[in-house]
Amino acid sequence: MKRILLVLLAFVMLLSLCACGNDDTQTTDPSTKPSQTTINSTQQTLDGTGAIETTQAPTDEPTTAPTDEVATPPTQAPTEALTTPPTAQPTACSHSWKDATCIAPKTCSKCGATEGSAAGHSWKDATCTTAKTCITCNKTEGSAAGHMWGTWTTVTAAEVGKAGQEKHTCSSCMQSETREIPALQEDYTKKWFVVQYDIAKQQYIHSLEKSVTEKENQIADLRESASALYVSYMQEVKNIKERYPNSATRDIMLQNAKDNYNSSAQIYTEKIDVLENDITAIEAEISNPNVDNILTIVTQNCNISSKETYEYYYKYADSLS
Repeated sequence: MKRILLVLLAFVMLLSLCACGNDDTQTTDPSTKPSQTTINSTQQTLDGTGAIETTQAPTDEPTTAPTDEVATPPTQAPTEALTTPPTAQPTACSHSWKDATCIAPKTCSKCGATEGSAAGHSWKDATCTTAKTCITCNKTEGSAAGHMWGTWTTVTAAEVGKAGQEKHTCSSCMQSETREIPALQEDYTKKWFVVQYDIAKQQYIHSLEKSVTEKENQIADLRESASALYVSYMQEVKNIKERYPNSATRDIMLQNAKDNYNSSAQIYTEKIDVLENDITAIEAEISNPNVDNILTIVTQNCNISSKETYEYYYKYADSLS
């Protein structure tokens, strides 16, 4: 069995050498070719002894170990793999245009090509509460203009223990805002002064009414005196007419009596006229009393300074009757 294996091995080595020698594309290195001496020596060993081991005679040429592998010729790459296919020519884009926007021109949604220019913003002016705004894309610029508020006006006046309300309005957009007026607190100083002012006013009016009464009494006395003067004059005329006959002397005496009466009666008439004028002025004062005169009485009644009295008056005048 071993001998058969050795024979097969030797046969394979010969086939390998033959293949190498017949390959025109490769160059055989003489140093790798086994020598004839080696083959003969191996053959002798097989024939003579029949042993498994192979005896190799010494040689001066270098040798290489036999191999049981068969050399594989190089594989040629397929011709199709080495051929570059022709470049395909690009086809024209059938544009699908997207309308221009405020900041971008008309654009193809397929290839990105553009045409023309951006539309630009369409601005709407700022209002009280919104900034300058593009009506197309809603972009804003700057800030809101802000309200132009008017003055606060009272809607409902505050009272003691009850809040009021006031409002103001924007002159640009006519929007209104309301706010509460705090309820009034009881002001005891105000209450005290109002009472004192009312007392002083009544005192002043009473003094005016008293003055009217006094002047009316004076007028009555003057009229009574004037009436008595007239009676006296008429008596004097009667006496002259009885005592003196109709003559120039009697006429002179009658004229003198008349002149004396008229002169005295004129004095009464003038005094009555003055008093009547005084009464008319006083009655007008009663209807609309002088504030300074009332405050003078308040100062006296309350034993406070005139300055303090006037400060109270200007502070609480709206509550005075």
